[in-house]
Parts: sequence; C-alpha cells; structure tokens
Amino acid sequence: MELRSPIHWLDGVARDTYVIEGARNGNWESIQLMKDESRNPRIRFFAAPGHDHFTILAPLNELLAKKIVDGNVAITEAEIANLR
Repeated sequence: MELRSPIHWLDGVARDTYVIEGARNGNWESIQLMKDESRNPRIRFFAAPGHDHFTILAPLNELLAKKIVDGNVAITEAEIANLR
C-alpha cells in the first residue's frame, strides 16, 4: 500500500511534475495533503475548478497534446483554471 501512496515518495521526484485534479467531488482533499506535505519544488499541484476526477481528463489531454506539438510544455495556473 505504501508503494502506491505518492505522499511517501514525493522527495524522490527528480523532474518537473504537475499534479492536476478536479476540485469538484474528486480527490482534491488527498492531493491537498500531498501538497501540504511536499517540500519538493519540482512538483506543482493544481486544482481545476468546476471539474471532478474524470471530467478533467479530456480537456487536459487536449491541452497537453497542443503544448507538445507546439514545443512548449509549460502549463500555467491560468490555463488550468480555464479548462472546460
């Protein structure tokens, strides 16, 4: 169980990592615990307003695909907030 719990290995993340979760009826409470516990500057946590765990996937995948094609994978908090 501990191996599947990211809160136990956040310090080991060596690359920039975005943790994005829907803020509505999702796992945001668990993500918030990880955010509060993490001291790793490479991990950024985002809540997507108006989305749940499942509705965030399609718009986020489209945003990520566009970013990869454009060669700019940096994601801003404003882009996350504007996902529909």
